[in-house]
Amino acid sequence: MILCFATSLVFAAPAAGCAGGAATTTTTEFDAGASCPTVPTYAQLLTATFVPRCSGRCHGGANMPPTPSSPAGPIDLSASSTRAQLVDRASIHGTGLVLAVPGDPKASFLLRKLTDDLPTDGSLGAPMPEGEAIQWRMIPQAEVDAVNCWIAGGAP
Repeated sequence: MILCFATSLVFAAPAAGCAGGAATTTTTEFDAGASCPTVPTYAQLLTATFVPRCSGRCHGGANMPPTPSSPAGPIDLSASSTRAQLVDRASIHGTGLVLAVPGDPKASFLLRKLTDDLPTDGSLGAPMPEGEAIQWRMIPQAEVDAVNCWIAGGAP
């Protein structure tokens, strides 16, 4: 599935000698590939994965203050969150990691966290979702695939 996004940019003209600014439109195409028959929206991922698996434990935003047994994550994945919580947002672990890079699942740290593709020394944190007193277990593959397709399709 190919999605197109249009972005308009308006450039201000210098005061001397120009009557107005120039506007340009840039279109970016994202091809999610044959393995993604559909590209979910952020709202669909919230309903299917992020709210039931993430916001009730650690990523509940202002509705979930941290407690000793449930530390709050810095990302709000509650029902009222927006895609800006993940898209083009730097990881708290630094080192140039971006949570969701539109069109590039392999460069998206979110997928590394969900699939435990992390260094064994813990330098990039723990895999997600974490559980209390339980060993980490990956979310169902269909949900990981949906997140992958969302990113590959431009993270709409």
